[in-house]
Amino acid sequence: MIESTSPRLAGLDGLRGWAVIAVVAFHTGLLRAGWVGVDVFMALSGFLITGVIVRELDTDGRLRLGAFWRRRARRLVPALLLTLALIAIVTAVEPRGWTIPTPREMLGALTYTSNWLRLGIERTYWQMFDAPSALDHLWSLAIEEQFYVVWPLAMVAAWRWRGKRGAITVAAAAFVVTAVTQVVSARTGSSIERLYVGTDTRAPAFLAGALMSLTRTRLIEWRTTVRGVAALVGTGVVVFACFALDGQSRATYSGLLLAVSVAGAIVVAMASTFDTSHRAMWGIVNRPIRLVGRWSYGIYLVHWPVILLVGVDRFVPAVRFVVAMALSVAVAALSYEYFEKPILDRGIKRKAFAIVGVLVVAVGAFAVSERPVPEVTDDEFAALTTPLPSVDPGDSVPTSSPTSETERERVLVIGDSVIYGMNDELVTVGASMGLEVAVRAAPGCTTSTLRDDQNNAFALDLCVAIRAGLHDDVERFQPDRIVIFYGGTWDPFVWNGERLAPCSSAGQERMREGLDALLVDIGGPTHVRIVIPPQMAGAYGPQAVGAADCYARMYLATPDVTFIRLDEFVCPVDVDRCADEVGGVRLRHDGLHFSPEGIEIVTPMILSGVEESQ
Repeated sequence: MIESTSPRLAGLDGLRGWAVIAVVAFHTGLLRAGWVGVDVFMALSGFLITGVIVRELDTDGRLRLGAFWRRRARRLVPALLLTLALIAIVTAVEPRGWTIPTPREMLGALTYTSNWLRLGIERTYWQMFDAPSALDHLWSLAIEEQFYVVWPLAMVAAWRWRGKRGAITVAAAAFVVTAVTQVVSARTGSSIERLYVGTDTRAPAFLAGALMSLTRTRLIEWRTTVRGVAALVGTGVVVFACFALDGQSRATYSGLLLAVSVAGAIVVAMASTFDTSHRAMWGIVNRPIRLVGRWSYGIYLVHWPVILLVGVDRFVPAVRFVVAMALSVAVAALSYEYFEKPILDRGIKRKAFAIVGVLVVAVGAFAVSERPVPEVTDDEFAALTTPLPSVDPGDSVPTSSPTSETERERVLVIGDSVIYGMNDELVTVGASMGLEVAVRAAPGCTTSTLRDDQNNAFALDLCVAIRAGLHDDVERFQPDRIVIFYGGTWDPFVWNGERLAPCSSAGQERMREGLDALLVDIGGPTHVRIVIPPQMAGAYGPQAVGAADCYARMYLATPDVTFIRLDEFVCPVDVDRCADEVGGVRLRHDGLHFSPEGIEIVTPMILSGVEESQ
């Protein structure tokens, strides 16, 4: 990230500060579309880097590419290596909730290819809260570095062709091409992940900033009032987008994001034309926000690992944001003042730089090599896929019959991470109720038989194995009762790799198709009880606003089954805005999974059935 030390460009540090605040607010669940701050960063980078290139070309008639890239490396690489070293150290300790980065992720971080390497994994960026990695956020820095490699070459060629006019022509043409690429890709079936992290599909923000830099001398000639209005409108668009855009919607990439990119570039350009005393600079030139902007690169690097340490589901979003922001600013400030800035000012010997790099790679490789992902252990995988004990069909106990030590009612419970987290209690409490309980559940499981339709990247194979084995499980275990409880009310709902709104007609049809297929595999609806899932809340709330009602509507339309209305118990006052608290007890610790106190309360309800028959 480029420093803006010129007095007339002082406001750009303030913009950078607000941009990183938006990103942290997004990752802590406080701001729905704070990821838009990344586009402001990109516009800023395009604006500033183009200014650096053009000044050197205009003054010397040439650009010393080697010196240019060394300056960029000196500014950006030390903080990255320090961050990776800290992540590697924390990984070696393995604190609770910390997902070990993979060698692929470490390679992407060190080579600035994280965005492209993301496309080769099952877990999308939008599933980062389900199985978070401390390196998830580095995709945007990879795009930035790729821009720093390619853009100087393009500018040198354009300058040799027709000087500044050639540079403007090339920048405009590149913007049009990448803008068309973004929109066409969105409308022709490219995945949301490809649209979100692709260098070509995110390049318009950089190029809009570059165009504004190349035409800045003309912009300065605009009347102050006109520039003020342009800045106000651009700011309004960006702020509105931070609250309204849906990063998982194709509509966002079909033109809306382009408008935001242009608006962000306009704000950057207008801020560069005003004196710091101008009223348009209010809010971006005060010392605190400028300091946040100065340290923004470090804040961005460390904020996501900090959030993971704090806990993606700990505290309410506002408190989580304040804690994460305070810690990130503290770490970034120390890094900048005592590590990055000295290197930037005085440089670093190549030998020392090489030694640091090798140490980071060595520590990182040790931390991530051959370490199991702490989501589902091998023993748990085996336990959840080992065939259930065979039972003679003649030994089945009718649900109306009393049970005894030798003749217990058998209950099979099927579900996702909600049931997975209750496994031990279901078995233990079931035994105390005279039940023999078997559980078939894992994080992210759905009714689908397809790997790509599961919701947790670290349990894909387990979910598929569980789903494929349910028919045999029922044949062997001969359950007297089957309880189905998929607690995730996700929006979108994924079926055959397609992301569907659960409230849409297509979403309802596919959900119905999945449930009907499951019912067929487990022998029909007889003795089946479906738990109606409560609305997800807390950290999961933004991913499922209003979706629970649509899931409930689909479930309740199932004939010949019994329903357990857990949704009405967990969210007794307002189903859409679930408080998760009953009788002073917080039932779910993160808005989806039950707390220890909650498990004690709901487990008997699930097994005995607070029910409403169809």
